[in-house]
Amino acid sequence: MRFKECLNYEKKLKHILILATGGTIAGSGPEGNTTGYQAGVISIDEILADIPNLKETARISAIQISNLNSDDITFNEWKKLVDAIHEHNDDPDMDGFVITHGTDTLEETAMFLNLTLKTTKPVILTGSMKPATAISADGPLNLYDSVVVATHEDAINKGVLVVFDNAIYCARDVKKISTFQTDAFGSGKFGAIGFIRDHKVDFYLMTTKPHTIHSDFDITGLDRLPSVGMAYFTIDSDPSILPYLASQHDGLVIVTAGDGQLSKHWLDAINVLLAQEYPLILSTRVFTGNISAQNNANTFNPQKSRILLQLALTKTKDQKIINRYFSTY
Repeated sequence: MRFKECLNYEKKLKHILILATGGTIAGSGPEGNTTGYQAGVISIDEILADIPNLKETARISAIQISNLNSDDITFNEWKKLVDAIHEHNDDPDMDGFVITHGTDTLEETAMFLNLTLKTTKPVILTGSMKPATAISADGPLNLYDSVVVATHEDAINKGVLVVFDNAIYCARDVKKISTFQTDAFGSGKFGAIGFIRDHKVDFYLMTTKPHTIHSDFDITGLDRLPSVGMAYFTIDSDPSILPYLASQHDGLVIVTAGDGQLSKHWLDAINVLLAQEYPLILSTRVFTGNISAQNNANTFNPQKSRILLQLALTKTKDQKIINRYFSTY
């Protein structure tokens, strides 16, 4: 996949490839408003043209992978991102990658790429909470900050990162935490691993969990991922949904209450599935904390648990090995 060189700068500047997928950062709507817009309308060329100081920061090239609302992202877009980064990763003139993405599913794409990309070069995901046509749109600054981080030596071999509202997060732990505020991402008790202000990047933490080149997972040759369903427990909810979902999917994520807590009826239904050696993982609807229950998702929220279970199922259906993946990653 060939990139389009958008801006030509002196050779001394680092070369960053921007991969655009759409989202609110490419959205357009009623002038000044933050709602009622259409995501994935504006091209990456138009977005870049409105960001000052880029020419002093990096040499920029771009690929328009897609222009979608992030709720319409599928495995096909994920694979295009992986293939494009791998295609340009061995180019000694390419120093890093920035991906523009809608915020609704940004954490899922970050998680997937963190476990499937084979690169030590910086990979940064960003987006915006306000469309380009809103007052004080946050997309240009988030994209500028992401390019600055992608050029920074300390971003090398840190796995996939998310840059948003002047903060840097690791892909494993980042979550969307607001439906409308511009500081829409966080990592709960884990916090940000660094901050960016103007050209100054400061890293304070790094994850100890395996990622990218140290990950067991590789999607080379895959045209789909195993199907994983999700069941959400609430008071008096009907456990008969579990055997039905199990019949439709290769594995299940059960969204529990508290520390992996479920009603007796749900536990009985789950034990039937486990006796049939059906693979499943227990996550929680609580925002932060780990789970001590058997077959637990560690600290992963339901949507990230689903991705890791999908990838685990490309390797095995053995519940003990799957549990080991969740404790490892």
